[in-house]
Amino acid sequence: MASRPETFAALFDMLESWLARAGRAAAGLPIEEIEPGESAMLARLGANAGSDAAALAWAKVRELRHAVEALNLDKGLATLDALRAVRADLSPRH
Repeated sequence: MASRPETFAALFDMLESWLARAGRAAAGLPIEEIEPGESAMLARLGANAGSDAAALAWAKVRELRHAVEALNLDKGLATLDALRAVRADLSPRH
């Protein structure tokens, strides 16, 4: 459950790391793959969403995390907000 402090921290750590890696791959920079083909997939994701989409999503997630921790906001709702921000920013641009 994302409302537990240790789960919330782990989830946001992973999400921020994934977005940072997505931004690097979208910019054509190398990343160490966790799964084979991950670099190509993340590069396509970035190309479809726009070059700075992952950076925008990362900044929103980071800002949300800091607000939750500083103001003791609802961690479950913040997790949903973070995932919505990622979906919105990384959606393909037409």
